[in-house]
Amino acid sequence: MNDFPDACILLDDKDHVVGINPAGEKLLKLIKADVVGKTLAEVCLGRAVSLTTDGLQPDGLKDSHPHLRDGLFGYAEIKVSSLQGSDGEFLGRVTILRALEISPQDTALRNQNEILLALQETTFDLHSSLDLKVVLRNIIERACKLLGTTHGYLDILRETGVLEPVVGVGALAGVRKYNVALGEGVAGIVWKTGKPLFIPDYDQWSGRLSEFPRGLIRAILGVPLLSKGHVVGVIGVARGFESDISFSEEDIAVLRRFADLAVVALQNARLFEQAQVEIAFRRKTEMELRNANQVLQFQIERVELLQGQLRELAVRDTLTNLFNRRYLQEMLEVELARAKRSGTSLAILMMDCDRLKHINDTYGHKAGDDSLVHIANVIRESIRAGDIACRYGGDEFVVVLGNVTEKIAFERAEKLRNRVAAEPIHHKDKNVSIYVSIGIAMFPVHGRLGESLLQKADQALYAAKGKGKNQVLFYSRDLG
Repeated sequence: MNDFPDACILLDDKDHVVGINPAGEKLLKLIKADVVGKTLAEVCLGRAVSLTTDGLQPDGLKDSHPHLRDGLFGYAEIKVSSLQGSDGEFLGRVTILRALEISPQDTALRNQNEILLALQETTFDLHSSLDLKVVLRNIIERACKLLGTTHGYLDILRETGVLEPVVGVGALAGVRKYNVALGEGVAGIVWKTGKPLFIPDYDQWSGRLSEFPRGLIRAILGVPLLSKGHVVGVIGVARGFESDISFSEEDIAVLRRFADLAVVALQNARLFEQAQVEIAFRRKTEMELRNANQVLQFQIERVELLQGQLRELAVRDTLTNLFNRRYLQEMLEVELARAKRSGTSLAILMMDCDRLKHINDTYGHKAGDDSLVHIANVIRESIRAGDIACRYGGDEFVVVLGNVTEKIAFERAEKLRNRVAAEPIHHKDKNVSIYVSIGIAMFPVHGRLGESLLQKADQALYAAKGKGKNQVLFYSRDLG
């Protein structure tokens, strides 16, 4: 009534005023003591408006207000009147409400609605909260409120076989101190039998827990939480000595419905716990798999690196670090195919050290090896990135120059020869001069096959050495 926003006057069934709300007191400039027990005519005597209920019968009443109830009475709106000042100005509206007796059927319907509302709110809790203790506390508190008490408890049967008190409210908040055994106390008997148990006078009951203080509760009711026919917990309510109302079969039925909701809450919590365990296991498995994949990837990369290193060792000459003859045979065909597609020329330079035997005999094989390394270094520093340089065997070297003319091939061969000769090696405080002879064969002028071009470059090299060494010579038919 105090929360009703409009000015209201409440009448009993004899049309005497039994109440007025703060908005009505303000509008009429009266207080409750001035109006209670008077008729509307007496309330409005000498005022600027006459408020009456004449001509209105109960069957003509407007919708009742279920939130405006008092015990066995509700109130229905019978008239709305305007309030005018002495000059006729509008001051506001006054709603007049008459008391109507609520029938037993209405009372039962109201109780049923309250039960359904409490169950609906509890069901919403089950789907909106993952905190089991919060949900169970809401269940027992709503059950207590609906059954008109403030004392209640809820126990859960753990997998260890212990009936553990989880929630206690009112005088039963202290039951959380006790873990009852099977068949002991109200909860223990409900646990054992799987049936509700009502004790009208707990202090005088022979089965009461001796350690539970006397004088706290009068009547107590326990109902099992059943899942697939097995007890998984106990829910209970009690009345203190301030109330002489007992528990009825209807109360047991209501508490059973809350017990069913508590079972759903337990099932949800266990499913959530299982899901969390499964998620944690999957995350752990995924992490382990990810780590294993990383280790595997590292190992694969290491194997690929080793394979690359092994391939390098397989195609590299260990003394000069140039490619070897095997690599030349693979890549020469590739370079010839590229030259054929692009229609460009290709030069093969074959060279050897002119005085290697003399150096070996005079200065030793170490000096001979140093001579070959020196020639390899000059070649490596003089070629382009796309050119191929190989140690062909013994003191012979082959250089493949792609996309060059005969003139350019000759100039680059001369440059190589001159640089080798201009940079002697040092051996035991002596300068040892190195010279090379070079033979050149051109694709496609001198041939189109790799093996044929190598043979012709070798013939040109042999001819250059025969003409005095330390010179560059192209292949020609005259050499044959």
